[in-house]
Order: sequence, then C-alpha cells, then structure tokens
Amino acid sequence: MSIDHGPCRPAAGIADATFLLALFLWEQARSESVRVREALAAAVANQVRAWQTESVGAGASKDASARALLFIACLDREERGAAAPPPPAADPVFAACRRIAQRAVNGAICDPTGGATRFHRLGRRPAWAASGESASLIGPFLFYRGETLFPIRKL
Repeated sequence: MSIDHGPCRPAAGIADATFLLALFLWEQARSESVRVREALAAAVANQVRAWQTESVGAGASKDASARALLFIACLDREERGAAAPPPPAADPVFAACRRIAQRAVNGAICDPTGGATRFHRLGRRPAWAASGESASLIGPFLFYRGETLFPIRKL
C-alpha cells in the first residue's frame, strides 16, 4: 500500500504520522516481537532526527506537526514491498503497533538499535549495505548507523 502524502502536505499531523508508522510496523513486522517493532520504530525516529538536524537545519521547527511531516516523508520513501491488506479493525497486533508508533512520533521510544538509521531484513542485501557499518541485529533485521536512509528534500 502506498500512501502519497507529498512532502509538504500542510494538514498532516500526529495522527497521520502515527497511523502511517503503525501501518509500516504492521506490514513489516506483524509476526515479530514487540522488541523488533520497537527497533524499527526507533530507527525511523532516528532517521527523522537526522533529517531534522542535517537536511532541514538547526533552525527547523521542532513542533509536533513538523515532526509528523518528517515521519510521513521518511515513511513515504521507504521501500515497501507488495501492499499487505489493511489490518482488521480489532487486530490486537495493529493496536500494539499504534502504541509503539505513538511513542516513536512523540519522541518517547527507547532505542535498542544504538542510533541506527538504516535497516534491512536478513537475507536481503541492499546496495547501500555494502558500505555501511552494522550496529545491531534485532530479530530478523540488521540495523546500521551512518548516513540517513533517504535523499530527502527540504520541506
């Protein structure tokens, strides 16, 4: 499922960012442990922080709506495989993903990745991984520190 919010969607907010991150976690790690989902959310949050600092600049707005736009922009650019069907309304795993996403978007998630901004599932080897230094292995995901994951345009 690809959601095109565009890089400057003015009406984006915390609810949009939280839902998109929860959907990403559910699609990528619904059969994984909470720790794995938290690690993925932390890596996306690290990516947002890196983008906020490096690409947008030190004078960037740190308010909730600006942070939400950054989450949406990062997630819109994530390589998402074939779209999974949407989660059932009362899916407890999606509810857990939403709680994890809310903590990540609010900046309140513990980072088990050691500051990673990149990740991939074991068994895959993206081109960028050849030059990266892995930070940690959590579940079936290898996490990397270093450059930001996406070549993101300034908002």
